[in-house]
Amino acid sequence: MYIRHSSVRSQFEKQQLEWGNIHKMEVPLHFDSHQSELSSMLDLAICDVSPLPKLGIKGKGAATWLSNEGIPIPNGIYEWITYDEGAVIIRLAIDEFFLEDRIEGELIANLSDRLRQGSEGVYRVEHQDTGLLISGRRSHEVLAQTCSYPFECNEGKVVMTRVAMVSCFILPMLLKEVQIFRLWFSSTYGIYLWQVLNEIVEDLGGKSVGIKCLL
Repeated sequence: MYIRHSSVRSQFEKQQLEWGNIHKMEVPLHFDSHQSELSSMLDLAICDVSPLPKLGIKGKGAATWLSNEGIPIPNGIYEWITYDEGAVIIRLAIDEFFLEDRIEGELIANLSDRLRQGSEGVYRVEHQDTGLLISGRRSHEVLAQTCSYPFECNEGKVVMTRVAMVSCFILPMLLKEVQIFRLWFSSTYGIYLWQVLNEIVEDLGGKSVGIKCLL
């Protein structure tokens, strides 16, 4: 079976951790006990969530096609909604959408199969972005050191900005009542941005956590 690798995998290879396969990508499941990691997520933690399947859909028929597939559509540009117990749907433009699945979801796989059947005015956009998650009551402090955007003024929309000089989409949201920031950016900068953000997290007393914390 073909196994994908996260762009930041090399940063974990010398660490003692539990590896696992999520959506055909080998990724850290846990660095510590599950309970310890959940505690870290409440205060400050960083996690590689690159395995979550992503899909872009664009074209004049994109919104209608998604609606016909039973997918709810955000109204405005850069607005977002969750679906299917954790999948994220973001409207990037009038006729363009970005979707990311949850850990145990099959939404992207099912939509990809439907797209292969063809539909007029609907096109697939490949997304191989690195995905990171910064979690906890102190997560704002990490972004304050790397990004000039005032997230305290955010009105619940996805933000296109720069983090440590790297172009990123950032989604502020709550996960189980915990403040988190979801980041997506080019995998070319995966190692660099992980190192920058992880160093800040550790300096502030936070930790790396495995992707199983999202369950």
